[in-house]
Amino acid sequence: MTKPRALSRRVFLAVSVAVLVPLAGGLGWALRFTRRDTGLAAKLERLRAAMVERRYRDLPLEVAIPRYYDYLELLPGSVEQFAAAYREHRDRLGSPASTMDGVQRFLLSTDFFLQGADERRPVRFVALYAPMVNPCYRPFA
Repeated sequence: MTKPRALSRRVFLAVSVAVLVPLAGGLGWALRFTRRDTGLAAKLERLRAAMVERRYRDLPLEVAIPRYYDYLELLPGSVEQFAAAYREHRDRLGSPASTMDGVQRFLLSTDFFLQGADERRPVRFVALYAPMVNPCYRPFA
């Protein structure tokens, strides 16, 4: 019976390189598509945002906000107060004012995050979230 031959250093290195190089290349290729700023993930996010924008583009804020945040309990009058403040200061908001800008700015203008982002609690309008309009909102001052 012959004794098994020991694996030489050269063979070990050759096998390691032959296995690790394609593995590293595959890992790099996979990570390329999972980053949010490039690749497939970014394209899918832009497509999703365009579809949402198209769905709410022609709706007034009073209709779009309750539809978008249908999982939240919005206190009566909060949406109307926000829409009035948003229209009043539309020219000072900095970015092009659109329906989706108003919908996203609504949640920042409420007490939702002050309550710890608890979806079970009712949400009420506090002040328009616009740094050029209301520079600092400090509820405990």
